Amino acid sequence: MFIFGLAFSLVPSNIKSRANKNISMLIIFAAFILFCVLLRDTFKLWFSNGPKTASLIPLGTILFTPIFGNYVDKKGRGASLMILGSLLLIFAHIALSLFSVKILAYLGLLSLGIAFSLVPAAMWPSVAKIVPENRLGTAYSSMFTVQNWGLGLFFWGIGAVLDLANKENLTAIRAGEMTYNYKIPIFILVMCGIVSIFLAYKLKQADKKQGYGLELPSGQKPSK
Repeated sequence: MFIFGLAFSLVPSNIKSRANKNISMLIIFAAFILFCVLLRDTFKLWFSNGPKTASLIPLGTILFTPIFGNYVDKKGRGASLMILGSLLLIFAHIALSLFSVKILAYLGLLSLGIAFSLVPAAMWPSVAKIVPENRLGTAYSSMFTVQNWGLGLFFWGIGAVLDLANKENLTAIRAGEMTYNYKIPIFILVMCGIVSIFLAYKLKQADKKQGYGLELPSGQKPSK
């Protein structure tokens, strides 16, 4: 998957002729389809097994991360892609919690994988456009620290909320007689997606005022 992600992003971008670009994309896509056909038995197993179905998340991330990273380098649109990633997160959590439609569940998991690759591909390069070069090390280390503390605390918090929302049935759930009701934790995640859209929108507004160049390709300076 990672090799195909690199191929989709790097091969066409190094070809000057538009016709040759389209031909290269068609060849890579045909090879990707053949790859999926050869592994159809494995995919069929994944789609019928709950824990393995969750592997659609890292599969989406592996495939799309280099594609989005290359797109940000070539086309920019960093802040806009952060908004799109937040929308995908909201869709994924709603599809996985409020509906009992199998295809929506698959699309939700794949959307999570795409969002997990899209947002970092747009966010991390944007730091270099906002923070002065002599502070980049501090900026990235601070982001990484806050991110990991946030993940740890949020996982603990969501687990606590899940137990609280199902406190009347915890004994039966732990005995395997019932399953968890995930609607309230998922609702919290949807609200986080809405907050992230707001923050990305404010970042886009700040970019227009301050001229960071978040919507520009890598290496291109905003006109003053």
